[in-house]
Amino acid sequence: MESKEERSLARTPTWAVATVITLLVSISFLLHTGLKKFRVWLDKTKRKHLLAALDKIKEGVAKMRLMK
Repeated sequence: MESKEERSLARTPTWAVATVITLLVSISFLLHTGLKKFRVWLDKTKRKHLLAALDKIKEGVAKMRLMK
């Protein structure tokens, strides 16, 4: 069995770290934009119950961020 060598962050290439961070930020931005458009659509189509559920989910996510 070969032992796996773990590479520290200091030895990881800068482009690899930048790529991962860029992907995470891009995914976060796309999710945020998508949820905003979904909220506008729910408001436009007068789906009050789904809009209320989406607001509760957003409140829960905001609380989770504050707890961490």
